[in-house]
Amino acid sequence: MTAAGWRESVDRLPSELHLTSIRSLAGPRVEVLRWLIAAIEDEAGELLF
Repeated sequence: MTAAGWRESVDRLPSELHLTSIRSLAGPRVEVLRWLIAAIEDEAGELLF
């Protein structure tokens, strides 16, 4: 999976969670995943693809 695919999955995840409590628990984890993907892209640059 490419970085763009990971970003898309992370962006789509909260809307697919139906229970409000689960969505609120997932929110901070989604932000960590976004930060991690951005850091990997910054570090790897063109080598990622």
